[in-house]
Amino acid sequence: MAQGSKVSLAVSVLSRLSASGPSRPRPRPPTTHSVPARLVFAATTSDTSSENATGTTTTRATLHFLVTATFPPTKEKPPTRTSATFEFASSVQYNEAMAAFKRAGIACPQFDAQAGLAPRKPVYFFVNPFGGVKEAVKIFDSLINPMLETAGIPFERLDTQFKGHAEEVVQKVDYTKYSALVAVSGDGVLHEVVNGIMSRRDWRAARTVPIGTIGAGSSNAMNPNLGHHFPEYGILSIIKNTTRPMDIISITFHESRKVVYSHLNMAWTYIADLDIESDQFRWMGREKTTLSALNRLFRLRKYRANIGILPLDLSPRHDQDLDPTKLDPIQTDPTDTTTFYGPTRYFTHNHAATDQTTFPLQITPAQTPLYYFTANNLPYISSTFKASNNVTMASSCMEVTYNSERKVSRMGMIQSLLNERVPDDLKAMGVTSVQARAFRLDPLGWGWGMHEWKRGSEEVEKGKLIKDVGGHIAISGEPYSMESVTVEAHDKMINMICASWLDED
Repeated sequence: MAQGSKVSLAVSVLSRLSASGPSRPRPRPPTTHSVPARLVFAATTSDTSSENATGTTTTRATLHFLVTATFPPTKEKPPTRTSATFEFASSVQYNEAMAAFKRAGIACPQFDAQAGLAPRKPVYFFVNPFGGVKEAVKIFDSLINPMLETAGIPFERLDTQFKGHAEEVVQKVDYTKYSALVAVSGDGVLHEVVNGIMSRRDWRAARTVPIGTIGAGSSNAMNPNLGHHFPEYGILSIIKNTTRPMDIISITFHESRKVVYSHLNMAWTYIADLDIESDQFRWMGREKTTLSALNRLFRLRKYRANIGILPLDLSPRHDQDLDPTKLDPIQTDPTDTTTFYGPTRYFTHNHAATDQTTFPLQITPAQTPLYYFTANNLPYISSTFKASNNVTMASSCMEVTYNSERKVSRMGMIQSLLNERVPDDLKAMGVTSVQARAFRLDPLGWGWGMHEWKRGSEEVEKGKLIKDVGGHIAISGEPYSMESVTVEAHDKMINMICASWLDED
C-alpha cells in the first residue's frame, strides 16, 4: 500500500488494504470518514456472526482508528478516537479482510485467538506520577489503557517512586519477556531507561528491545523528534510496533569517574542554565522553557574552557562489536571508566582536550568567552524548539553548536525563540556548528563580568575566573556536575518506537 494513501472506511477500506481485494463490505452504521490505514489501530469482532433480515449469516468487524485534521498529523489539533462496524457476507470475506488488516499492522486480537496465534508479549510501562505537570497517570488511565485493551495488547505498569527507579529496574529486568519498554513521563524517565539498558553486561542484546516514550512531562522533547505530537500517536506506534534505529551519545566524567548515556543532548552554558533553572517553573508546562530562556538571555554567564572537537569528516571509522551473544567482562572496579559496560568509547581515554591529533578543532580559553555550547543528538530539545538542523535519529554524529564571536546576538536568539527554531544561517545568532563524532570539554568556570582575557599561561587565566560550584552540565535535561567530560556519538545503538509517517528530511 502506498505511503500516506487514503482509505475510505465507508466503501473501500478492505479492498485498499488487501492485496487479494475482498468484496466491498457493507457498513453498519454508515460513515463518511476517510483516514489513512496507518491511523487504524485495531479490528475487533464483538459478534462472531449474525443473521440479517434475508436470513443470510453475516460476520461483523469493528475498526478502531484515529481521525486527524491532516495527514501526516500535525501539532495543531489532537486526534479523536472513533470506530466503524462492517458486515461480511461470508467467512471467506471476513478472513481475507482480517488477514489484510494484519498485513497493514492493525491489531486483530479476536482473529489472532481464532487462528491460534501466540499472544504478543506485554509492554512494560514506567509511569512517573510526580514528573512535570503530573499528567502521566491521567494519560495512562484515559488513553493508554483503553487503546491497548481494544488492541488486545497486554501490558504491565510500574509507577516510579524515586529518581533512578526506572534505571534500577531496567538494569535487572528480563527484557525478553516484553515487546517494548515505554516511559510515560517527560524526558527524564526515558533517560533512565536508556542508561539502564546500556549499563548491562548484556547490553548488546538488550539494546534490540524496542523502547518508547509517551510525553507526559513539561518539556517532552521526544514528541516532535518521534512524530508523536499527541499521546495517541505514541500509543498508535506502540500498537503497530513501528521502530527505527537511533544513535545515542556517551558522556564520560573524568573526575567523578562515571559514564552517562543520552538519547537527546548534552548542554553546557546558556542552554544548560535555562534547562535546569526552568524546573522552578514546571507548573507552567512547556512555557517554563520560554520564560527561563528570556530570563537568562538578559543575564548571560560567561564561560571558559579548553575544548577539542573531532569533526565527523575527519573521524576514523570504528565498528562496534554488536554480537548479541557476547557479555562484557564483569566490572570489578566501579571507578575504572575503561571497563564500564556499553559500547567502546574510542576517543575517551588518554586524550586531552588540547590533543590536536585526536581533536583537530580547538577552542581555547584565550579565544573568546563561551555563552552558547550544546551537542545535540536530535533536532528538537523541547516539544516546541528545534535546536539543530543537521542531525537525524541515525546520522552517526552529533551537532555541536557554539558561539564563534565574542558576543552572541541577543536579538538573534530572541528571534529564534519566537520562531521556535534556530535559523538556517546560524550567524544570525552569532553561533556556528559542526557535525562531530566526539569532543573533550575541560571547563574552567564562569563569571558574570570577568576581565577580557589575554594570552598567557592557563594558570593565570584560571585565577581571573569567578568560580561557582553551582555550575552544571545538562544531559537530556538532567543536571550533572560541571567537570571535564568526553562525549562520543554511537551509531544506531537503540531501537526507538516512532511514527510510521515521521519525515526527517
